[in-house]
Amino acid sequence: ASLGNLVASTHKHQYDLVRRAIALVSELQESAVVFTEGMSQKKSNYQYSVPATVYFLEQAQRCQGELETFSQVARQKGDTDSALNLLVTRTKLQESCQKMIGQFKAFGMDIQ
Repeated sequence: ASLGNLVASTHKHQYDLVRRAIALVSELQESAVVFTEGMSQKKSNYQYSVPATVYFLEQAQRCQGELETFSQVARQKGDTDSALNLLVTRTKLQESCQKMIGQFKAFGMDIQ
C-alpha cells in the first residue's frame, strides 16, 4: 500500500469515528430526554430505554478510547487540526456520557 493510500485510509477512519461519536452523542441526548420524562411521569415506558442507553454508554466508552488513540497518533504525525478535532469530539462524547450517568444516579440507578 502506498503512503497516499495509508493517509487516505487513516482520514477515512477518523471521519467514520467522528461520525459514530456524533451519532452516539445524539442517541445519548435523546435517551436522556426519554429517560427523564419517563421517570418524572412514573410510567414504565422509560424502562425499554435503559438497556439501549447502557449499550450506547458502552459504545461511547469504546469510541472515546479510539478517539483518544487517533488524536495522539495525529498529534505525533504533526496533524494538529485532526488531533484537536478528535479530542474535542471525545470531550463532547464524554460530557454526554457523564450527563446520562448523572441522570441515572439521580434516580437511584448505579451505572458504571
